[in-house]
Amino acid sequence: MKKILVFFFPLFSSYIAVADNNSLFNGYYIGGGLGYSHGKVVEGNSDWLEGGTDRFLLSGKNSNFNHMLFNINGGYNLQLNNKSIIGFEIDNNTVNQTANGDLINYDHTQDIQTQKVISKTSIHNIQTLRLKYGREQNNIYYYITGGLALTEVKRQVTALALDGANLFYLDPGTNIQKTSFESGYALGAGMEMPIKDNLTFSLKYMYTDFGSIKYTYNGFATVPGVTFSELGNQKIKLDNSMLTIGLNYHF
Repeated sequence: MKKILVFFFPLFSSYIAVADNNSLFNGYYIGGGLGYSHGKVVEGNSDWLEGGTDRFLLSGKNSNFNHMLFNINGGYNLQLNNKSIIGFEIDNNTVNQTANGDLINYDHTQDIQTQKVISKTSIHNIQTLRLKYGREQNNIYYYITGGLALTEVKRQVTALALDGANLFYLDPGTNIQKTSFESGYALGAGMEMPIKDNLTFSLKYMYTDFGSIKYTYNGFATVPGVTFSELGNQKIKLDNSMLTIGLNYHF
């Protein structure tokens, strides 16, 4: 093993050697910017158990996030001797976005429209921790990036009254709230170009996917003379896209 390391270390060292310590993109940086965020909540079918015995399959309607965002970021770049640049970046994106959809809209088991249970899904911040790889061409840094995404999801579902019928899965007015911290992945691309001294203009696109999030809903449904204990299970899918322009200061 030692002989192998002795043989390969000089080659590896020469590959990762810094090309130019005075390069603008080499070293630590901080920055921030403004942008636009768009996301989607996919309401997966809910498996609903009524009174502990009767099972129903219910579906809802999907919803979207749309909001302006504020980004702060910091990181480190290392320029290699072949003009490639590797690095890492951590950022926080304040998005303050809410999607309004339907948890329950249709009963597949009985093949009919049913009571609406509306959903409200909110995200206030998305954090990412990513690796970066790119190249400097004509004094412009182009890169791709990927890593971990984190967010806090607040979800609320509210049962509405169903006019003219007694078929419903939660008593009208029932309100259920859930909060969870979710992790996923982030993928994106971007570019930077100098504008003055140590200041660069940045443009980046980031896609975050938090996969399937499982929820359990407990409540009651009351029909004339009878009250049923209700239990619903559902998985929603959550993703988000962010486009940001900003400034970075390189130390």
